[in-house]
Amino acid sequence: LWADNHLIQETRNNLKKTYVYEPHSFRPVALVQDEQIYHYHLDHLGTPRELTNAQVKIVWRVKYKTYGNVALKEVKEIKNNLRFQGQYYDEETGLHYNRHRYYNPDTGQFINPDPIGLWVVSTIINTRIIRRGGLILLGYYVKNDSKDTKKFEVLGVRLRKQLNYRRQLQ
Repeated sequence: LWADNHLIQETRNNLKKTYVYEPHSFRPVALVQDEQIYHYHLDHLGTPRELTNAQVKIVWRVKYKTYGNVALKEVKEIKNNLRFQGQYYDEETGLHYNRHRYYNPDTGQFINPDPIGLWVVSTIINTRIIRRGGLILLGYYVKNDSKDTKKFEVLGVRLRKQLNYRRQLQ
């Protein structure tokens, strides 16, 4: 069961899970399962690291690799499929469902194109910011100047400059 972009409840066989989030965010606060309340403990990014029961006993704890793969399940008395904010682990595929597309934690890339169409920007300015197999939006790019030195610029600044330049030509 979804409320806007939030998974708020799932049912499988006789098991019903209800998720509670911080207002206006994807940061989970609690899980209600079998009439028991479990509390999420998140890292600085809002990624679930632990679940505790009403007696403050840790019933689920994991460590993650860099791109979101589970490196180690230390405690697994309860199953939790919530991952990075807004992502849900799909056991059948090993991918993370992220509202409108799937993320592969092995490669750190989305496997579907960006639904808002950032590829259009890359074709307009002839800049490759997207690769087949997922979005790779670079934060910086290297620019060689006439003195053969390298300068780093924020990609957004470069996009803005090129789009403004193309507007002036029209």
